[in-house]
Amino acid sequence: MRFALFLFALLLLGACGKEETWEPPIAGEELPAVVADLLILEAAIKELPNRSRDSLSVIYYERVLGTYSYTLDEFQQSLRWMQEDPTRMTEVYNEALNLLTVRESELNQEEK
Repeated sequence: MRFALFLFALLLLGACGKEETWEPPIAGEELPAVVADLLILEAAIKELPNRSRDSLSVIYYERVLGTYSYTLDEFQQSLRWMQEDPTRMTEVYNEALNLLTVRESELNQEEK
């Protein structure tokens, strides 16, 4: 019994020290820009009729991601990377919201 507890403790300590780090396919400053464009896309998709929303959303996601030369799978991997660390996810979304605020200000300036 003591051996089993000792072995369990060793495994637990070993697992704590092995934190895997990996880079997502979409990284750096490009990730918030992609997220910002996808937030705009999500707002537009909500305006679609319910029956065609699911099928068209995949097509639109692929088109937006294609402008950055990424696939839906690469975005999903990057999303999982963000979800591993809530602070990281908050930072990416805050940067995306800042980009959207800048875009909105630029559009408002053009209208004047």
